[in-house]
Amino acid sequence: MNITTVKVEILLPETFIESIRNQLNALGILTVGNYDHVISYTETKGYWRPLDESSP
Repeated sequence: MNITTVKVEILLPETFIESIRNQLNALGILTVGNYDHVISYTETKGYWRPLDESSP
């Protein structure tokens, strides 16, 4: 198997995007063709309710 491209999804607070982007780019991970800092992001909203057995 010869894997050349992967997609990674990371869920994190928006305040961390720039730092993570810069660190990944420094490793060459966000380079595609003649572009670097290749990243996309979107705001996601969710909801969860703890069950009786949970310890939030």
